[in-house]
Order: sequence, then structure tokens, then C-alpha cells
Amino acid sequence: MRAYGHEIRNVLILACTEAEALWKRVLSANGAKGKKTRHYAVLSQALKLPAYSVNFPYYPWLQPVTPYERWGSTNSTTKDLPWYFAYNQVKHDRATNFSEATLERTFQALAGCFVMLCSEHGSDFALAGEAANRAFLRLIESPKWDPSEVYVPPYRTTLKSKNFLFRNSPVPQKTVLAVQN
Repeated sequence: MRAYGHEIRNVLILACTEAEALWKRVLSANGAKGKKTRHYAVLSQALKLPAYSVNFPYYPWLQPVTPYERWGSTNSTTKDLPWYFAYNQVKHDRATNFSEATLERTFQALAGCFVMLCSEHGSDFALAGEAANRAFLRLIESPKWDPSEVYVPPYRTTLKSKNFLFRNSPVPQKTVLAVQN
């Protein structure tokens, strides 16, 4: 898992770029003004990202990955995500930090991107049952949502979204936490 190389680095960069694009999309869809990496951490609490856990059925000897486990404290930044921090290190100074793009961090980044897709589109996005056992990534834990936290439109009416206040964050305004399909 400490192996590194050009192809592993390329997959790390691709997975992190996709995760970042998903972060930006959710923030943008909800009217958040900040687009700097320090603003992304507000998504951790709103989407309950630390509650997601993933494993890799093709590699049963690997421990499950909780890619956002350390993300979400009041002063949290993307430095709290070792896989994303490694991506930034390699992106900005490949010559010095090439060995940071390890296979372990690449697996974590793939899990991070997958978790964002599941959080945005619902746990049903992930395969279930026997099909999940044949997938590269399998969702094994996801957050429990209180009924008051779930957006379900009443029958034959339009969906009324409710504001989510990103507390203690650099994103100062109220914003609606909703997903786009």
C-alpha cells in the first residue's frame, strides 16, 4: 500500500479532481459563495460524510475505508484528508512529493469520490446485494437520517427546501442543502 508510481499518481489526481468537482457542485447548487478548499469542509457535517464507509470486494484483505473520518471539526480543512492532502502535495511539487501518491491514498481517494456520489444521489446509488460483492467499491456504512432531515415532497406538490446553516464555517450565509439529479 506504500507503493507509488506514475499510474498510481494519475489515478489519485483523477479521483481527487472528481471529488473536488462534486464538492464544488454541491456548494454551488446551494448558493454557497466560497470556492476555496477551506470552504469544502462545511460539507462534512451537512452531508454526514464521516458516517460513510466503503470496502473493496476485489481486495477482501483490505480494511474498510472511511475517507472523511477526520474531516468536519470546526477548524477542519482539506489537510484533514490525507488522500486529498497528498494529491495537493503531488500536484504542486511532484519532484519533491512524488512518493506521497501511494496506492493506499489512491484507494482512499477513490472511496472519497464514491462516497460523495452516494451522499449526493442517495445510498441507492451504490449497488446492493450480490451485485455489490462484484463491484470495485461497496458501500458498507452510511449515515442515518432523521425524517426531519430528509427532503420528500408531499404528494402532488412541489418540493419546499429548508435552509441549512453552515455554522462555524467560512461560508457565512444560510444555504439550502439539496442535490441535483
